[in-house]
Amino acid sequence: MTTTTFMTDEELLNLPKNGCKYEFVEGELLMSPAGMRQEKVGARLIYLLETYLDDNPVAEVFGSNTGYRMPSGNFRSPDVSVVRLERLPGGEIPEGFGYFAPDLAIEVLAPKQSRTKLGKKIEEYFQNGTQLVWVVNEKLKTVTVYTAPDEFLTLSEKDALKGAPVLPSFVCPIKEIFKKRSR
Repeated sequence: MTTTTFMTDEELLNLPKNGCKYEFVEGELLMSPAGMRQEKVGARLIYLLETYLDDNPVAEVFGSNTGYRMPSGNFRSPDVSVVRLERLPGGEIPEGFGYFAPDLAIEVLAPKQSRTKLGKKIEEYFQNGTQLVWVVNEKLKTVTVYTAPDEFLTLSEKDALKGAPVLPSFVCPIKEIFKKRSR
């Protein structure tokens, strides 16, 4: 953890490629390596979202190393994110970071993730234009859907996850997110 006042895009892009995810929040460089289960759930979500987007090309989906520069100067990197096509500058995916918040931010809980820090992150997403946040708890097999920082619903494996308003017709049984390979 390093304290500084600001990090440029170039400094962020040149951080060590050591398997860790970085965020720059309120003057601190935060490093959080993901566990295998956390990344597997993120990869599964990317697959499910990409499959939907193949038939419904309304957005692009991004993985855990994609960064978004918030107006506050904070640099956030959700585990999975979705940006609607009309919000991409000039209709193109930027080479560098997004200078906007994603439309859908997905956080896969780490085993010892701070609820306070997660709450601040969710609030910051919404303050900067995010329309939907999904917090995935692999251990409990739940997804908490936020439509505002203080408006949420927790879904279990018997429920279906919906993507509206970002992904209007996306519906996915929660159990599909946690599906394991047959042996």
